[in-house]
Amino acid sequence: MVRKLRAEIDCAACAKKVENKLLSSPSVRSASFDYSRGIITIDSDLLPYEIERISREAEDDISFIYESYSLGASIDCAGCAKKVENGLREDKNIKSADFSFAKGVLSVETLLTKDEVKEIARSIEDEIVFSEEIVNSYAIKAEIDCAECARKVEKALMEKDGVLSCEYDYPKKVIKLSSALPIDEIKSFIKSIEEDIVFIEGDESPKWRADSLLVRIGLSLIVFIASIALDGEILAILSYLIAGYDVLIKAIKNIAKGRMLDENFLMTIATLGALFISSYDEAAGVMIFYQSGEYFQRLAVGKSRSSISSLLDLTEKMVRIERDGKEILIEAEKAEIGDIMILASGEKASLDGTVVEGSSYLDTKAITGESVPVKAEEGTKVSSGSINGSGVLRIRIDSLYCDSTASRIKRLLEESDGRKAKSEKFITRFSRYYTPAVCIMALLIAAIPPLLGLQPLSSSIYSGCTILVISCPCALVLSVPLAYFASMGAFSKAGIIIKGDESIQKLSKADTIMLDKTGTLTFGLFSVQKVIEMGGNRDRILSLAKALESSSSHPIAKAITSCSSSLSIKAERIREIAGVGIEGYVGSKRIAAGSRKIGEGLPELDEDGTLVYVTEDSSLLGVIVISDRVKDEADAAIRELRRIGIKEIDILSGDREEIAGRVKKALSLDKSYGSLLPDDKAKVIEKAMRDGKRVAYIGDGINDALSLRVADVGIAMGGVGSDVAIEASDSVIMNDSLFSIPNAIKLSRRTERIVMENIVLSLSIKALVFVLSAFSISSIWLAVFADTGVALLAALNSLRALRWKGGIR
Repeated sequence: MVRKLRAEIDCAACAKKVENKLLSSPSVRSASFDYSRGIITIDSDLLPYEIERISREAEDDISFIYESYSLGASIDCAGCAKKVENGLREDKNIKSADFSFAKGVLSVETLLTKDEVKEIARSIEDEIVFSEEIVNSYAIKAEIDCAECARKVEKALMEKDGVLSCEYDYPKKVIKLSSALPIDEIKSFIKSIEEDIVFIEGDESPKWRADSLLVRIGLSLIVFIASIALDGEILAILSYLIAGYDVLIKAIKNIAKGRMLDENFLMTIATLGALFISSYDEAAGVMIFYQSGEYFQRLAVGKSRSSISSLLDLTEKMVRIERDGKEILIEAEKAEIGDIMILASGEKASLDGTVVEGSSYLDTKAITGESVPVKAEEGTKVSSGSINGSGVLRIRIDSLYCDSTASRIKRLLEESDGRKAKSEKFITRFSRYYTPAVCIMALLIAAIPPLLGLQPLSSSIYSGCTILVISCPCALVLSVPLAYFASMGAFSKAGIIIKGDESIQKLSKADTIMLDKTGTLTFGLFSVQKVIEMGGNRDRILSLAKALESSSSHPIAKAITSCSSSLSIKAERIREIAGVGIEGYVGSKRIAAGSRKIGEGLPELDEDGTLVYVTEDSSLLGVIVISDRVKDEADAAIRELRRIGIKEIDILSGDREEIAGRVKKALSLDKSYGSLLPDDKAKVIEKAMRDGKRVAYIGDGINDALSLRVADVGIAMGGVGSDVAIEASDSVIMNDSLFSIPNAIKLSRRTERIVMENIVLSLSIKALVFVLSAFSISSIWLAVFADTGVALLAALNSLRALRWKGGIR
């Protein structure tokens, strides 16, 4: 086939050399390198990576330019999406691949054509479906009164042509969707579904609707009391209309559009039924009760939103800096690296930096969850979101606003995958069938008993109306996502970022923990653990080693030079012995430091760590033992994981098996795996998952990214972790505390309990009222409580997920 590949090279002669090399290949029918346009046109059955290899044999500095594609792609399950992603990454022709299951977008960097990428993806999973249009990702801030209406908008968008994926995050007031349609067309379509929806341009929510509803409730209540006192039917009907005219209008509009079975329609039919059988006071009272429940329900949701928003409001938008000898107030986004930020007492840092002047204590609770203030003095690193306790600090800005710690945390939360937990998916499916089924039952209960002569028409209509009121699944649709949303605030308060509801649910079910060693269980810093004296004393051994290693930047050398000794010795004629160590002269004596190969006949010692032998004129003076130290909290954190029911805790390390084994023994872990490459770690995790274990993997480095993606739940140690590890994980521990691992599991389990409580509470009360109504024992008042009242109770119960008193040990 004929391919056109983009490539750059310095000179036309070099391009001709590449062209001739390609033409000399028996697999190439024709080839030309258009140097001016940077395009290689080649007729061959060779794959791009083979063409690149042959070209590099001719000219090593040739640079091939990879195409970036974003393809609309949908598939049934997240696991299949990950399988496609991993399969594409293993292809030598593909530089990178990322399949966002939530957004329905496959992004690749490759030398292949789009069709070839699609063909490879289909060979991995033949059920993948591609869309030809350009896909855009939107996050539309929008507010609507009821959770069931939000679900209706989401459903309509999912069914609309041109929309690949959609999720209406009702608690966060954000519609996330991937679509080839322009945003204005999407907004118009949403308005046609729910005209009461309000698109939010800034951060403020519209308040006038709630205030006007409260006034109407008060006015209708006054008229209602007057109707009872005066026994006036007209006043009762007037009270009903004042309280519920908007409900009636919405129901009529929805019927005209062919959309029924929402809360407005159900309340309209139920209350009109009460009016039909002359229960005027009850119709008015029920409508007032319903609107009151709606008001307090919205108030509870609003409170939860503001509580969580305040937790995540980590930085100030303005910053005071010093320029040209003057203090000026500018937007944090306009501050530059190297500027001096002035932080007065009680102020919150907007950017990351280093203290250059001043002394104080910092409150870092918003970032790390740690309540103990941190000492800040010259040289101390300050994270954005930290609050200055006292005095004035002058801080040199080390990163831009967009790259600051607080911005990164907020971005992780806002851009979390939005993957729904199984319980949310159950509620979404359940609500599709629940309302129509209950409505049919209400119709049958209203019609059949009178036809059979078992009940008067007025009584059966009343029973049917009662059942209609409980047929709206708002309590479930609202409370389940609200519980997950509220728990995000609790996680954040504990210094943990959790990416999506599905991550919470998976974390709650984890029964096996696998941990990286360096930087996770250990500090990741080499230090001198002890000095074994043989032919010299400790100070002399260290001083001689420091004299040799003083100019080296190797971690082992840094560990030696940072260790204190009383003697000051200078070495000359220092030279490195490749793969062995280093040597030099102190006076006339030859000093050497390195592995056991540095001298002959040196003893083999059984010590935990790296051994540095120090010799003087080939005589052994002593051995310096250097190793990475296990974190002080590791043992207690492991015991806490055992206490909360984790069945197996293993260590996965790239270090030698014996070193991993010693850490395993010291912390009483179950298994240790050493000398593992990144893909070896992933294979250990995959085998455990195939054996039915639900694995959470904890790591911090670039080499942990694959394992973090493969595990059921990946947890990155975010404070010291690489950006790649943080991106690949499901959860990020910002304080690097191992105690945050059991805290995260306890929080996720607590969230799942609250979700289950809401489901059981809502369904059991609705079921009870349904049975009572079927036997004409219930009333519409009780039905309204089972609908709006239970929704309010479930919302308040969800707010419990916001509170967290566990903290960090």
